[in-house]
Parts: sequence; structure tokens; C-alpha cells
Amino acid sequence: MMRPMAGTIFIGVAVLLAGCQNENNIADAYGHFESNAVSVSSERPGTLVEFDVQEGVTLEAGHIVGLVDTTQLDLQRKQLLSRLQAVRSKMPTIRAQAGVVEEQIKSLDREIDRFGNLLAKGAATAKQVDDLISQRRVAERQIELHASSMQALEAEIRAMTTEMNVIDDQVRRSIIRNPISGVVLHTYADRHEVTAPGKALYSIANLDTLEVRVYVTGEQLSTLQPGMSVTVSYDVADGQMESVPGTISRISPQAEFTPKFLQTRDERTSMVYAVLLKVGNNGKLNIGMPAEVTFK
Repeated sequence: MMRPMAGTIFIGVAVLLAGCQNENNIADAYGHFESNAVSVSSERPGTLVEFDVQEGVTLEAGHIVGLVDTTQLDLQRKQLLSRLQAVRSKMPTIRAQAGVVEEQIKSLDREIDRFGNLLAKGAATAKQVDDLISQRRVAERQIELHASSMQALEAEIRAMTTEMNVIDDQVRRSIIRNPISGVVLHTYADRHEVTAPGKALYSIANLDTLEVRVYVTGEQLSTLQPGMSVTVSYDVADGQMESVPGTISRISPQAEFTPKFLQTRDERTSMVYAVLLKVGNNGKLNIGMPAEVTFK
């Protein structure tokens, strides 16, 4: 059995009557108006400290509808800021120490030159020159250690900055924004409840365009194609019917067995094809209303 198309909130019950040659005002197929609904959930687990969504209310895309508790994230962020400040406070000390050593190296260079001249005149010993050169090598190693310490601190700062960005991203994800413009169909949660990712908070659908799913036989299928215009009728007062134009948006590429709740004009027909129609809402259509479809 072919599975229904995902996302619909009402499975249309379709009844096949006549073929595409409509006679005696008999519809070619029956169905119900339905709509693709979006289930909205939080991206983070936690308590809903803010959540204000009511069924039947129209919401715009991007509208903030709720907030998951961010207390722990705030504490983590403050702790990370303290660590970051502590690391950054070490950097001026290391720079100052490196500056002192650099001055020492400059002084040693002058002494090495001076004692080198004295050695050439026999007024100094080679050991004195060697000792100065050794001191300079030690100072160079200290400069290297200071540079390595600075690199380690900078790496630590980059890591903590990344952690900060992760926390900020989690805070942003704690804000629940409405994904599409539409009408709230159902709500499944209240303020102060604990939620989790994937747990639906409410469902919303854009009712400007509705859908009607019908089933057709192989005979009918040969006369239909995507983009084809159809007429969709619905009940109004006093037993009358009104019509709106529709368009075939999708024809199933695979046949399926006739559902038990369907009856075809030819009872011998056991395989049918699902056809999905798009219908512009004139303001009078609602989900679940019966629809009669006539193929042109």
C-alpha cells in the first residue's frame, strides 16, 4: 500500500464516481480539503519560561512565540568570561618579562663586543667572552619560552571564544520562532512545561492554498497531467454548491490498491492513482470540508 504524502494533517477521503467525461452533473471524484501543516518544536530541552500560542491565531514567519530556560547557559557564559579574563590578564606580564629579557640581550651584545675588543688587546680572557655568550643563549631561550607561553595563551583564548560562540548559539536556539506565516491549528504544550527537541509544541499551516487528494483509475489517469486545471466544488447554504478553480500539482507515479473506504464506478477496478490538487482559498474553505472535483 502506498503511504500517504507526508505533512498533511487530514487524509482526504476520495470517492471515484465517473470518468473524465462528466455527465448529468456527476463529479469525477470526491475528496476533502486538507493542508500541509508544520509541527513546531524547540531546538533545546528545558522549561518553557515563555510560551504564548493560541489555536486559531494567525502568526507571521519569524515571530517569537516562546523561550526555553537559559539560566544554566547564562551561568556557563559568566564562568567562561571569568576564565577568559584570567587568561588575558597573564599576557601583559609575559610581554613585560619578554621585554626585560630583550633589553638584557641588547646589553649582553654590547658587553660581548667590548670584551671581544679587550680580548684582542690581551686585556680580557676568552672565558669572560664565553660566559657572556652563554648568558646571551640563556636569554634567547627565555624569549622562546615567553613566545611559547603567549602562543599557548592565545590558543586557550581561541578555544574559550569558540565555547562562547557555542553558548551564544544555544541561547539563540532557546528562542522559539514561528517558521511560517499561517494559522495555528493545534497546541500541545503550555508555559512552564518541560520540552525537548522533536516534541511538538504546536502545529501551523498556511491556509491561503489548500489541497484536495483524490484517486483515479488508469483510464482517467491517461487524460490527466500536472498543471491541468480542474473545478473544485464545495457545499454552501441551502444545499447549494460553489466552485473554485484548482490545479493538478502531483500525480502519483505508482498505483495502489483501492482503499476499503473507496468505491469506484467500476467495482472491478482494484488499482488507483493518487492525484493531489492545489486550490486557492477564497476565504470560505476550511480543512476537512468535502470537495467534489470535475476534470476539464
